[in-house]
Amino acid sequence: WSSDVCSSDLPDEMGIYAGATLHEVAHTVGAGNAMGTEISNVAIIVKMIRVMLLVPVLFSLGYWIAHKHQRQATHLPPKAKSPSLGLRLDSLPSSDSTP
Repeated sequence: WSSDVCSSDLPDEMGIYAGATLHEVAHTVGAGNAMGTEISNVAIIVKMIRVMLLVPVLFSLGYWIAHKHQRQATHLPPKAKSPSLGLRLDSLPSSDSTP
């Protein structure tokens, strides 16, 4: 191993890896805390960004599916149904009770 492995970017890289690959938020928090506070902070931020990106993906996927089915059935403009999970995830940051 070279001395470059112990660079100052290693906690950031480990946090990004943990936040991007672990399935649940609790797993990310647990694994991050096991590796250190700095890694945990980065992992949690990456995980939360990944969770927030679900909303636009769900809306885009819903629109695409509605457009595809509508195009096959008739020539009317597509009506996309809004996914309830996306709306609930989108409203969570505004429901925070801390000042």
